Amino acid sequence: MTELEPAPPPAPPAAQPVQPVPSTDSWTGVVADVARLAQNIANTEFVPAEMRGKPAVVTAAILAGREMGIGPMTALQHVHLVKGRPGQSAHLMRALVLAAGHDIDYVEVTDHRAIIRGRRSGETDWTQIEFTADQAKRARIQLGEEGCR
Repeated sequence: MTELEPAPPPAPPAAQPVQPVPSTDSWTGVVADVARLAQNIANTEFVPAEMRGKPAVVTAAILAGREMGIGPMTALQHVHLVKGRPGQSAHLMRALVLAAGHDIDYVEVTDHRAIIRGRRSGETDWTQIEFTADQAKRARIQLGEEGCR
């Protein structure tokens, strides 16, 4: 009969190289693919006229959309350049607010005035705002044919 001998202690694990921590969005890992996509679609009708033929601008719009959690084609339709800075369409802002679980209530919407209220998810208090066609004129905001609608 043989005696059982305790197993030798395990060898310490080999040192692993330190891996860089990716950024929160880690867009650097996809920028080459996004740039390729932008190059392929920059001259299509799917790209807004002010971005058409400018793959670097298309890339930037798609990456800006990615940071907002929206897909490339949605970004191209709803991320606009305003004096060199990305802005969002009203439709995108509304969609992001609702997707986050917040509430929007349209109290009054006419050709001359819009009264809208909103509240954060889980809260009971509403915040109400009013915007008139006169305020839009003073701010030099061009309204569509539907006025404040």
